[in-house]
Amino acid sequence: MTKKDVELYDKLHGQLMTMKTQFEALSKKNPNYVVNEFKIGLVNILLTDINGLIGGYKPFPNFEQFENSPKVFNSDVLLVLAHYLTAMNRFKGVNITIEKSPINTDWMDMTETWNTED
Repeated sequence: MTKKDVELYDKLHGQLMTMKTQFEALSKKNPNYVVNEFKIGLVNILLTDINGLIGGYKPFPNFEQFENSPKVFNSDVLLVLAHYLTAMNRFKGVNITIEKSPINTDWMDMTETWNTED
């Protein structure tokens, strides 16, 4: 991992959280509503970027992105985004070191440090 990977992770994680929140609202309102071409395109761009970063931590090895068809529903996208969020958290977990504060043993005083090559 490099510092650029960490920056990319932060960007993609934020986008994934926002996308998931938006699809939660859409899915709550109408889970079986077909997702339009524009939204599927945005989701696919995000998934492609995440797949490039997390590699082997992808939640589904044979899944790259959604097909642009009238058969993708809000609930389908939400399901996949939730799994990708878990995968990104796993990816982060293996690429950070967590250290306890020497001053305080409270869990809130732990620091996460990315294991980067640079």
